Amino acid sequence: MSSISTHLMPDAPALLEAHARSMPQKDELCGAFWASLALETLTGTQVTQDEVAIAAGTLLSLSSDAADSLPPGQLGRRDYVLDLPTTPDVELAGTAPGGVLRALEVVSGGSVAGIPTAGPWTEETVLALAALAAAQPRAVLLLNAATRFLWGSHASMSHAIRYLLGEDVVTPPADWDVGHFLGVIGVMEGPGGRLLLCADTYPSLGVRGLHVQPPEAIAESLRREDSSFSGGAILAVPAEVRTAVQRQITDAGLQVELWDNGCRSPQMDSERIPPAAGLRRAAPTSRITMEKS
Repeated sequence: MSSISTHLMPDAPALLEAHARSMPQKDELCGAFWASLALETLTGTQVTQDEVAIAAGTLLSLSSDAADSLPPGQLGRRDYVLDLPTTPDVELAGTAPGGVLRALEVVSGGSVAGIPTAGPWTEETVLALAALAAAQPRAVLLLNAATRFLWGSHASMSHAIRYLLGEDVVTPPADWDVGHFLGVIGVMEGPGGRLLLCADTYPSLGVRGLHVQPPEAIAESLRREDSSFSGGAILAVPAEVRTAVQRQITDAGLQVELWDNGCRSPQMDSERIPPAAGLRRAAPTSRITMEKS
């Protein structure tokens, strides 16, 4: 008999509890949403999306087009409790990866570090990073993906099982088309393949915000080869293990560096990046479509 196993990330139970309580994200705060969950999971202290957004230098859009960034059927949420900075340019709104790093470190008082990874992204390196995250005593893995490359979030259990058994499956098309932060809570493994268990920011996606994605689709969503902007991953860990985990990431063939997802903030570039991180930025490719994070 064929067997299918599930391997959860070390802090999956605590992360899922915070995730269920915090959904949905506030409009244009997907990066702040996930940074707040990582902080709560790793420190045990609840922080608001707004607090994290301020620390990250997140920008809100003044454009009415911002509503187009919601998945189908999802109502927006704009109950901000702090005065967040704005921009008239919808393409610059959201949270830059350096902002997420800064927020993790600043809001935690230096006890949490974010390690950015810019690829190269293949099915193998996505799975390697997920395995590395799962091997940590404490860790939260965030992805900054382009959703147009992903499976539709309502792919069925039948799709998942047949894929894990090695069968060809035709899944629903992607729900929407934005640059977006989501979390990884585990990996499902079968005799014919593996799937990442993903947690999203809206209950309308998947089953109350949970869905599965194949590693090759995740890799494509991080490469974003049809755009000048790119994606990447952030592994949030206790600050005392940052150096050791960075070494493990590079040993796995991945680059510890920032990527350009198109977002800007009042504290751009060096002011947004924790000095201890010692990072460089990945070079973009060629632009075709707009990205938002």
